[in-house]
Amino acid sequence: MNELPSVSRALPDEDDPLVDRLLAVPPAHLPNAFLVGAMKSGSSWLAKQLERHPSVFVPGVKEPNLLVSPEGAGFDLKGPRPADELFAKMHRFSAGTVADYEKMYAEGEDAAVRVDASIRYLVSDRAADRIARLCEAAGSPPRILVILRDPVERTWSHWQMHRAMGIEPLDLAAALAAEEARMADGWSDDWAYKGYSRYDRHLPRYLDRFGRGCVHVEIQEEAVADPAAAMARVFAFLGLDPTLAAQGDPAKAVRTKKRTGSSEIEQVAQYWRPGWRKAVPRPLRQAAWRFLEVVNARSGDRQMPRDVRAALAAEFRPTVSATEDLLGRPLPWAGGRQA
Repeated sequence: MNELPSVSRALPDEDDPLVDRLLAVPPAHLPNAFLVGAMKSGSSWLAKQLERHPSVFVPGVKEPNLLVSPEGAGFDLKGPRPADELFAKMHRFSAGTVADYEKMYAEGEDAAVRVDASIRYLVSDRAADRIARLCEAAGSPPRILVILRDPVERTWSHWQMHRAMGIEPLDLAAALAAEEARMADGWSDDWAYKGYSRYDRHLPRYLDRFGRGCVHVEIQEEAVADPAAAMARVFAFLGLDPTLAAQGDPAKAVRTKKRTGSSEIEQVAQYWRPGWRKAVPRPLRQAAWRFLEVVNARSGDRQMPRDVRAALAAEFRPTVSATEDLLGRPLPWAGGRQA
């Protein structure tokens, strides 16, 4: 069974050069709230809802990712393709330096809440340590947001995203079977499809460091059922007016499109909003979608094989049970206690 780095309860590393450089930046030019994950669980929808609030600033790059970067000098990019190709597909919009990070947040210096919505932080001890150091130095209480999804569905969606991006050569069953060996060989955690879904290993990373009062967890399926109520809870947690109604469908935010291969355009749309729509005429955008549908669609990638689904549900049953224990309530996931 593959494992991501174990949860460390030690004090944050005091000799982190990246943190030292960040502490030289004016606090108003840094985030003071962190949406840490989980990947493919509705974080894009949640970030967009946060952005609508007049007291919240979310930079044009939703996922700066700086706090997972070793020494702020690049990213762990070992995977199935050359590192430069992976960087172009996965991190070309990420903040590569402290200067990039500061520039992203400087325009939001007057906002009460400035959000870093980098979903890789959930699985990263390094990110949790750095968040702790930054919040302590700023004298502000940590505000950690988490949104979780049925681990079976999240795992499937994660793999689909990589297939769409052209960075996963294996079918789902083979990729899951290869996961442990890949992690042992030093591959990036981005290919830990099951590992990312082991919430019982990742939530303590934040609950233990910051305390339950500083960590707010939403469930994607519950947000789908009542988006307005979910956002009211989130805004209240952030100390903001909770009366702004939610818009959009959280389920659509995590759904991998049938037009597989389009994810790179979706990323450009996300990061260049709203200017990209003005730069690219609508007929050209529609033609590009249709072309990608024809060239890249893989009909076999659109439904999870039943045997794989059943195996994942059984494997994640202890994860769901332990996550329910951590949160102190039942969860609406098929792999839970009731199965």
